[in-house]
Amino acid sequence: MPGSRLSAGVEAAWQIGADFALQTESEYIEPIHILYGLFSLKKYADAEPNVAGPKREEIATEAAGLMNLCQGSEPSIPAIRKDIRESFSNTSRRHDGANRRMSRSPATRRVFEAAEGKAGNAKIDAPRLLLSILETDDAWVHRHIAPELAERLRRAFAPEMHDSFGISKIGAAYISAPDEHVHVAESLDASVVLPRNAESLDGRFAQLCELSWEFGIRSPLEPMLQSVAEQLLRIVPKAEFSCVLLTDAAGELLLKAHAPEGTPELSLTCARRAVAERKSLLWSKQENLSESQFASNVQSGIYAPLVAEGSVLGIVCINTSCKQGTFDNSDLNFITAAAHHLALVIANRNLQVKLATNAEVLERLLTNFSPQVRKRLVQRAQQGRLRLGGEKSQVTILCSDIRGFTRLSANMEAEDIVAMLNEYFSALTECIFRNDGTVDKFVGDAILAVFGSPDPDPQHRKKAVQAAVEMQQAMEEVNRVRAKRSEPTCAIGIGIHTGEVLHGFIGSMQRMEYTVIGDAVNKTSRFCDGAEAGQVLISPEVHQYLWRTVEGVPVSISTKHEGEMRAYRVLSLRAGASAS
Repeated sequence: MPGSRLSAGVEAAWQIGADFALQTESEYIEPIHILYGLFSLKKYADAEPNVAGPKREEIATEAAGLMNLCQGSEPSIPAIRKDIRESFSNTSRRHDGANRRMSRSPATRRVFEAAEGKAGNAKIDAPRLLLSILETDDAWVHRHIAPELAERLRRAFAPEMHDSFGISKIGAAYISAPDEHVHVAESLDASVVLPRNAESLDGRFAQLCELSWEFGIRSPLEPMLQSVAEQLLRIVPKAEFSCVLLTDAAGELLLKAHAPEGTPELSLTCARRAVAERKSLLWSKQENLSESQFASNVQSGIYAPLVAEGSVLGIVCINTSCKQGTFDNSDLNFITAAAHHLALVIANRNLQVKLATNAEVLERLLTNFSPQVRKRLVQRAQQGRLRLGGEKSQVTILCSDIRGFTRLSANMEAEDIVAMLNEYFSALTECIFRNDGTVDKFVGDAILAVFGSPDPDPQHRKKAVQAAVEMQQAMEEVNRVRAKRSEPTCAIGIGIHTGEVLHGFIGSMQRMEYTVIGDAVNKTSRFCDGAEAGQVLISPEVHQYLWRTVEGVPVSISTKHEGEMRAYRVLSLRAGASAS
């Protein structure tokens, strides 16, 4: 246990992290293990029966504080826990643990030292330890956590985040015990649109608050606009007719909602003028009228444009035919304010649709990556952190190729060839993604995949071999299905090599492409060429890491430029064996 000045929550997180490190066969307790422990506190407090009452309550309080701090962050705490656990899923197995004592890595030791500095004379608590973890340069931590959470925690611990009574404003669920000097004079149910004594408020202000509430809770857009039209008749008693029109891409005003039912009576001349001038207009029948206004029974009207972010999104209109009840300046002010609020709601909805569409398009463009990696890349892109550039690191390359494809496809129609490749590639890429691999490219009937990129993965060699074994199994299943349909079948050879490469996104900000560059890529293709149908060949560089994991036999392959090369033909993966 690192030191004695630890809160109950940190003690529990330490124990959970140590157990998790043991399960994942790590040599040391790393910051990622402690992060997993912190994000498991709520589950621990709810489920652990042997924790004493006061201590369990303290752990639950710290867990609630973390939940409150991270509320609204993407991904959520449960999602991060699951993501971390799944990252280690291929290495987790049961241990006795009785004869093994886990110790901190240098990085974890620095994390606790930083947290101790933040705590001062107080105990190291869960939020300060979390902030210290997020401030490290640990790649595994930043693989799962967005930087915005660290910034939020820094603000939470700033001096101005504590009031004159010394109560932390970090979050309602993580504060000191109630101070008897703090007196709450009155409270109000925030879920109610208006307080009971709403009549004491300015009438127009209260009505605008109520209408704004309607804007916020109505969904989708069309029913909300209809509700707005109906509410305006209730809030403005003089109004006999109301409508909402929105502009289309060509600038035309389209009727979206009106009340009451029937054919609307409104002046498009006034509406277009209000839109063109971006001014709310109040007119009465005593003034210069358009032909439609003169012919109608309408005595007074208000036309307020919906303006947001420099654009006119539409217009709100109310009319009355009562000569004694014409609108005045207070009506104009209210409708204008209501139009401002409605314009912001519509602009926000339009932005949400645009962001969702862009994210969907971006996800489709990132189909080379597994869903898990794709999600992280989309988040980086939305935060402006997906940039051009490469890095050099050790990765594992996998290359697969269909044997005899040229001869096989010679007697097939083009549509049948494409359908066959799509069927095989779909099954093969699923094996790659399931083992956290990335498809670099498809070249004809070949697949080039990389493991340990774009995010680092200490298990990249083992996962590449696991993916290759599963790919051969998937080929057998697809062939079985195709044979039943009397369709041509084929087999693949797979080569795997590991080495240092340059990998990342290249191109321009308008068009970027993920790629892997280096001699390791060329060598991988040599091992792939040497693999026969149904075989998986790994290089000696891979085998030296996985000799306890892979059951294989040494072979020699002939290459055009390098001559004879040593390799190992994979027979199987040993159950329960660990990779280095």
